Amino acid sequence: YEVVTIETVTETEVVGQVVGFQVDDILFDSSEANIREEYQSELDAVGSFMNDNSETYAVLSGYSDSTHTREYNLELSRKRAESVQDYLMKNANIGEDRFILTWYGKDNPVADNDTAEGRAKNRRVEITVKKP
Repeated sequence: YEVVTIETVTETEVVGQVVGFQVDDILFDSSEANIREEYQSELDAVGSFMNDNSETYAVLSGYSDSTHTREYNLELSRKRAESVQDYLMKNANIGEDRFILTWYGKDNPVADNDTAEGRAKNRRVEITVKKP
């Protein structure tokens, strides 16, 4: 028997207008999904903005570097996006319905995965706050 693996890529488009709120990427340690203390004030600002603007929602996009398997990186990037969502839900009391989570593993790097500095930049969650 021959095993054939079919990989499906689904493209989605999140329709909404980006609001005037800019946040830096939330970076993570290697193989970790825990929020680093240095990013808590940034996330608190996101939560405060979203609470002041109840029509907004956040798209949380998780990423990893390229040091592990595709499956591992996808799972880790999902956990990172969920970690940011959990932080905002717990600390800013924002409902789960105001988040869209996406995860990409090692895809869409913002830096070179051949260097430690580049890999550190790729281990991230991008936050985009939008309104319908």
